[in-house]
Amino acid sequence: MRIAGFILAVACLVACGQPRDRVREHVSPLVVLDGDGNFGRVAVTTVSDPRTFTVSPAPPADSLQFDRIESIESTCPEFEVEAPEAAGAVVQRFCVSFEGGGYGGGELSCTAFQEVTYAFGVRFRPTLQLPTSDQCRIIVRLDGGSSKSIAVSGVGIPPPLSADISPQTPIDFLTVNLGTTSAPPRVIKVTNTGSQPLTVSATTQLAGAVFAVTGTTSSHQIAPGGVELYQVTCTPTSAAAFTGSITFTTNDPDAADASVAIPFQCSGIDHPVGNVGDDEAKPLVGTSTKIVIKLTNLSATDPATGLAVALQQPGLPGLELTTPPLVTLAPLQTTTAELTWTPPEPYKGPLGGLTLSVDG
Repeated sequence: MRIAGFILAVACLVACGQPRDRVREHVSPLVVLDGDGNFGRVAVTTVSDPRTFTVSPAPPADSLQFDRIESIESTCPEFEVEAPEAAGAVVQRFCVSFEGGGYGGGELSCTAFQEVTYAFGVRFRPTLQLPTSDQCRIIVRLDGGSSKSIAVSGVGIPPPLSADISPQTPIDFLTVNLGTTSAPPRVIKVTNTGSQPLTVSATTQLAGAVFAVTGTTSSHQIAPGGVELYQVTCTPTSAAAFTGSITFTTNDPDAADASVAIPFQCSGIDHPVGNVGDDEAKPLVGTSTKIVIKLTNLSATDPATGLAVALQQPGLPGLELTTPPLVTLAPLQTTTAELTWTPPEPYKGPLGGLTLSVDG
């Protein structure tokens, strides 16, 4: 009978006792969210150790509480939530020891409580060397639409060792005439984006003396924020294709920037330079020349509207319309259209045609 009386007492606790009244005394949400939201200074491109945040039943400590988590999210992408199985997790405080009640009736009271909490982690992964927004928060959403949130903050600082080498794409000088040097020089920039001195060295493959590199290639250091420029040129020695490269080695712990190889290529051509005629454009292969076309509205009374110039297709390789003419010309007004020709290979012949159109 004592067992039956105990079961009856537990049923009364759930259905009609004082602890249930206490649950209703508190306004939802029935949880508190605790944790240190100040992550301090963290290097860009790295991630902090996780900070622990805990969802607990709300006070007072002698009250029954129950709530269920729907989701946990961050309002800023720099703060990454690690909350496995958060959806549906229960946070509660329940009774584990009673006194009173029984055969003689009387009030049933709880003498000991047990809490169920939910803990999750948050990491800070800064992408900018700046303090984070003061609007960054971690939000715990609960059943019924209520929520609890806590502010999080941090400062992104330069990583201790970090190199930025650009460009990292192949350098193609296209074609260069024998006896000349490519111009302007191609530039490679090495920047120390870290907070400590960066050690840099470079090795080169120059195809003999075809390629030339200016800049310090022996091992040396670049101060934080410092920039070094390397210039590369091509002076072909024969009508042939040449390849070379420069490989930078740094003490950046990121493998992508610890060793960076940049290939380059160049083709020498034997292309004599000379004017065939005064009316003929004659740029060097791989260089550009400007061609200016003058257009005049010969009418003394009527404007020319809807003026358009287009290259006839198929166009000559390397020829493009860089400056279109005015759309409207007043009577007797003159405008110009400019074309740029950058021949990719030796060529002799007509440059092609233009199509001129006006409204009406």
